[in-house]
Amino acid sequence: MKEIKDRLALLHDDLVRLERRMRSEDIPGDVLEWKTILRLAREVEAFAITQIALANARNRSTREKD
Repeated sequence: MKEIKDRLALLHDDLVRLERRMRSEDIPGDVLEWKTILRLAREVEAFAITQIALANARNRSTREKD
């Protein structure tokens, strides 16, 4: 879990730097590039939602056993 958090923190830092650069250099990207970025972000979100659901199911299962 720590590895995932660390990678996402690095990604966040990269995005912040990229956003600053895009504002100063006006690098808009094209529609296809932004659609690709959006698709990848949705995949990360779907993965996180799945993991939350699995963790909740494990927690319920553990409580029911007690």
